[in-house]
Amino acid sequence: MYIKKVWAIENASYLVSKATNKMIPDGCLEIILIKGQGACFTIKDLSFPCQEGVYLGGQLTASIDMEILPQSKLYFLKIYPWISPLITSFPISKTTNSITPFSEINSQLNLRLHPGPFDFNLERCVKIFEEEVEKQSPGKNIETNVMLKSCTSLLDYTREFSKSKKDLLLDLKISSRTLENRFNQYIGLSPKQFANTMRLRRVVEKLLYGTVDSSLSAISLDYGFFDQAHFIRSFKSIMGAPPTKLSMEKYFIPNSDEQFRFYTI
Repeated sequence: MYIKKVWAIENASYLVSKATNKMIPDGCLEIILIKGQGACFTIKDLSFPCQEGVYLGGQLTASIDMEILPQSKLYFLKIYPWISPLITSFPISKTTNSITPFSEINSQLNLRLHPGPFDFNLERCVKIFEEEVEKQSPGKNIETNVMLKSCTSLLDYTREFSKSKKDLLLDLKISSRTLENRFNQYIGLSPKQFANTMRLRRVVEKLLYGTVDSSLSAISLDYGFFDQAHFIRSFKSIMGAPPTKLSMEKYFIPNSDEQFRFYTI
């Protein structure tokens, strides 16, 4: 209900840092738990070196590179974006395209997840996180319900964004400015950025896991882009290359049906 997926990476080497495949956006936030020497994340040429501890990976507008230091293990709790009002009042827009120490997001929850020298237990951390969210009574949290409805509505990637947004505003009975402000505060992307990210993620998953017999023009139409040129520009902005020149082996794209993925590099 709160956690979409859990995945992990381990660098078992005693001497060598190792780079992972590139990660691409999927509209979720990540609680990152690091054990060992640490890791370094690179987003849009900005580096975020991280020691052992807990961090929040914000929304992305481009792919991310990771280098895992020797004898280090990283666990990622991929949480739905509409959960943020239940765990923090910190402006999520400040975490976009960055890795933020979780102590800045929620200091009390950070202490529960990482009370001292990292004796890490994944099940314990998942339970602690779920307990924290449950305490906030999500059924009674107006902001969470608004963001849940907003995000799920914009997941309808086969429609034009302007039409989806217009219907959403009528349904929620709020102004366009209010919707933009709430997305900025709780999601970290504009509604249009979020919708576009989710569309492109589904395109990439289809290219990797599905059977693609369609032309780029047909894919563009199927996923609600104005035309092929619009689709290619949007695709390249996140993936760094057009779909015709993309090497999928360079990206880490878990199957959306998987609930847990662990791999050693």
